[in-house]
Amino acid sequence: MIILLGAPGSGKGTQSYRLSESYNIPYVCMGDIVRNEIKTKTVLGKKMISFIDKGDLVPDSLINDIFISNYPVLSDISDAILDGYPRTLNQAKYLSSLLENSSIDLYIFLIDVPDKTLTERLLSRSRSDDTLDVITNRLETYHREIKPILEYYGNRVVKLDGNCKVDLVFNQISNYLKIST
Repeated sequence: MIILLGAPGSGKGTQSYRLSESYNIPYVCMGDIVRNEIKTKTVLGKKMISFIDKGDLVPDSLINDIFISNYPVLSDISDAILDGYPRTLNQAKYLSSLLENSSIDLYIFLIDVPDKTLTERLLSRSRSDDTLDVITNRLETYHREIKPILEYYGNRVVKLDGNCKVDLVFNQISNYLKIST
């Protein structure tokens, strides 16, 4: 299993897609799953909306429920790429508990990009929710949440220079996977 960590705009989605295509591994984008849960008004999606509408953070327990409800058989995700999960320490611990008695190899990559570059990338997407204030808040939240995750995973995290061309980031990941497998 490959976990891609990184701030919004770091290129996790792009790399997930490329890795999936190149290695024929499915990828799980939690953002897509969450949006689908909300759009299709599932029970879990409705619970999420109740938090979002109030401006509250969605509890880890609900995100974990959404994750596991979309992948009920853990063996189905043994060869998956995770994009956007885990995003908090509690989610990382929950994932570890799911994998505890399995023989799944875990590869954890952090795509590291300076905030200035992330802000420029996000502003250039021209999404209605990508305003400077929103981006600044998202990056502050990211930095607050990623630190304990990195401490939890420790030296298992491979830090990548995400401030370069997409092909170079992909090559960094591919080279590491070839060495480790």
